[in-house]
Amino acid sequence: MTRLRALIEQHTGPLKRLHPTEHGGGSDLTALAETEERTVFVKAMRDRGRAGGRRDSLLREIAVAPHLAGVAPQLLWSETGGREWVVAAWEAVQGRAADLRPGSADLPVVADILRRVGELPLPEVAADWPERRWDRFAAGQEHQFAGAALLYTDWHPGNFVVGEGRSWLVDWSWPTRGAAFISPALLIVELVSAGHAPGAAEELVRDSPAWTEASTDAVDAFAVAHARMCRTAAARRPEQTWLAAVADAAACWARHRARG
Repeated sequence: MTRLRALIEQHTGPLKRLHPTEHGGGSDLTALAETEERTVFVKAMRDRGRAGGRRDSLLREIAVAPHLAGVAPQLLWSETGGREWVVAAWEAVQGRAADLRPGSADLPVVADILRRVGELPLPEVAADWPERRWDRFAAGQEHQFAGAALLYTDWHPGNFVVGEGRSWLVDWSWPTRGAAFISPALLIVELVSAGHAPGAAEELVRDSPAWTEASTDAVDAFAVAHARMCRTAAARRPEQTWLAAVADAAACWARHRARG
């Protein structure tokens, strides 16, 4: 970590403290880097000189960051090649995780963030990031998942930061390009997992054009494919109980769609 600390200090100046955060298991380091003047949020991955995996997810997050104004915290600087580490720093925003449970006062904030995500244009850098994760579960319907929208696919409560009069969506570690309805569809499953009935969860995203303009057949096909994918992931990692909970929520929503 000595080399990483030195690399960070080239941008920040001398650090008083490098304090690891509770979240961020997908990176080698997520931390608050504190100096005399300010605190920034740092994410870093060892650069092992090969493509793929978590390193590429951080590179995507860095690449898409300049195009997320008004939705995500500002990227301040990054180092992406020629060193032992891939590292980036964002403004450290103040807030808490969202409460997605029925009746929560945070639900309008969540709906507003979804709207703002839907308004983001597809940046040129994301043109080569087609969404493919659901294709093998789609039974020939994967063409309905293609599109030109910038997708956010990790609607975990901890990825919402709800502050005083402001809110952000963080952890853009795997943005993709696809059908615009996929982002609200995945939020629906997260809401069902938080205790909402499927129909009520769909009502909460009703103001998103990406949802209201979507083909019913495409959404139905996606609900089935997503339920299959989640069940497969849960079966492969039975020790991860949260995967089983998400799979149950996805299956519940797919049954709701099948009933029409």
